[in-house]
Amino acid sequence: PPTAQAIRYAYVAMPSNRGFGAANNHALRATNADFVLVLNPDVELARESIANAIQHFDEVAECGAVTPVATFPDGAPQYLIKRDPTLAVLALRGFAPRWFKQIFASTLTRYDFGDLPFNTAMTGCRTVSGCCLMLRGAVWRQAGGFDEDFFLYFEDFDLSRRLSQVSRIDRVPGCRIVHAGGNAAGKGGKHIGMFIRSAMRYFGKHGWRWW
Repeated sequence: PPTAQAIRYAYVAMPSNRGFGAANNHALRATNADFVLVLNPDVELARESIANAIQHFDEVAECGAVTPVATFPDGAPQYLIKRDPTLAVLALRGFAPRWFKQIFASTLTRYDFGDLPFNTAMTGCRTVSGCCLMLRGAVWRQAGGFDEDFFLYFEDFDLSRRLSQVSRIDRVPGCRIVHAGGNAAGKGGKHIGMFIRSAMRYFGKHGWRWW
């Protein structure tokens, strides 16, 4: 059998918590790596995911970032790709009672591409989750990394919008994850406040869309 190769790594500590985007930028600021992986601690990668992402990069020159197929821990589909968010859709998803969401079920389903199979290939994605995102290093550097004015929430939507302007984001079925996170509204008032502040910054930066 082939011999195991050593994995080199560095632990980069920050003196204070400046948020998800700032932490990733800090860790990757000096990198000249060919590929960069942004990964949440609540994500479990399938064994072959990184190799399949790199193979996709090798085969598809115009692709600059790969988003995976995701499920929740119970196996239910998780939709990481979104259409452009609107204030109404975000309010419905985060704060409306279940009976009220049912009235707008088709709108909410369309928002996260729930009208399409969650585990098929997609090209040219525009708004994706940052819980797991693999990028060409050159594309990461060209996009400038995360906007550090976002402490938490929407920094991934902002990054992917900017990435889509310089390269292409594809969903690759061979890249698979289990993600245990999400549901900002269920995490209490502090997270709701951060979510609302970040949403206001996002819409202020990319244009207000009400419905």
